[in-house]
Amino acid sequence: TDWFLLARMDRRESWNVPDALWIVVGSLLIFALALFGARLQRQRQQLAVAASIQHSQAERLRALGLLSAIVEGSQDAIFAKDLEGRYTLCNRASGRLVGKPPEEVIGRDDHALFPPEQAAMLMAADRRLIGANCSQTLEDVLTTTEGERIFLTTKGPLRDADGTILGIFGVARDITQRQQAEMALRESEGRFRALVEQALAGIYIIQDDVFRYVNPGFARILGYDSPADVVDRLKVGDFAAPEDLLRVEANIRARLEGIVEESHYAFTALRKDGRGVEVEVHGRALEYRGRRAVIGLLLDISARRADEEALRRQAEELA
Repeated sequence: TDWFLLARMDRRESWNVPDALWIVVGSLLIFALALFGARLQRQRQQLAVAASIQHSQAERLRALGLLSAIVEGSQDAIFAKDLEGRYTLCNRASGRLVGKPPEEVIGRDDHALFPPEQAAMLMAADRRLIGANCSQTLEDVLTTTEGERIFLTTKGPLRDADGTILGIFGVARDITQRQQAEMALRESEGRFRALVEQALAGIYIIQDDVFRYVNPGFARILGYDSPADVVDRLKVGDFAAPEDLLRVEANIRARLEGIVEESHYAFTALRKDGRGVEVEVHGRALEYRGRRAVIGLLLDISARRADEEALRRQAEELA
C-alpha cells in the first residue's frame, strides 16, 4: 500500500475519493486477515497445549490406576506413614496381617496394631530411617493374626515433588516358612556333618583328579594329621599303589563319564609314609558344585585281609 501511494505521488497525480477509499478498505482487510491468522494460530497452540495436558493427565491416571492395582493385588504388605507414624496407605495384605480392613488402619499408628514393645520398636526404627534419609532392609518379628511371623521389610523416605520428606513407605514380605526351612536344613546339615566327621570309615569327594573333600576318618586311614593335609593337595596318582593305579583311574573315569553309576572294589592305597594299606571303596557319581564328581566310602580292610591270610595258611597246614 505504501509503495502504491508513493508511486502515485511520484507521478504527481491527484487522488480521488474512490481511490483513497479502496486503499483504506484494502488496508483494513489485510490487517483484519493478519489478526484473524494470529488468533487462529493462538487457538491452535492453545488446543495443542490442552490436548497435551489432557494426554498427560490421562497417562497419569492410567499409571495411578496401574499402581493401585499392583498395590492391592500384591501378596506383600505395602504401606506408607506420615512423619507422625500414622498410616496413610495400607493395602489388603497389610490389613489381613493385623486383622483389620485398610480403612480402619489409615490414620492410626503402630500402637493400635501391635503389642506395645513391638510398636515402640517399629516407630523408633522409622524415626531413625527418616533421620538417616536412606532406604533400609531389615528382618522384623511381629505378632499377627497368624501368630508370630518373620518379615523381610524394605523401608525408605517418602518425598513430594520438591524432595521434601513426607514420611516413609514400606514393603514387607512374610519369610517365616523360608526361615523355618533354612533352619531345618541347617540342622539337618549339622547332624549329617557330625555323623560324617565322627565316622570311622573314610569319606571322600574326587573332582578333577584331586580330593576336594575328605573326613577325619579318611585322613586317619592314610596316616595324615587332618583333612586339611589332603584336601586340594592329594591326587589320585598319589593315592593308589603303582600296581593298582590304572585300575583305580579306570573306575573313577567310568563313573565320571556315566558308564557306571556305582563301583565297589579293593586295592592297595598309599599312606603318607609310603607304606601300603589294603582298602575297599564304595563309590558313585554325583554333581558337586555344578560339575561331575565321585563320592566314596573308604574302608581299611588290612586286618580282615590279615585274618583271611592267616586262615588260608592254617587251612594249607591242615591239608
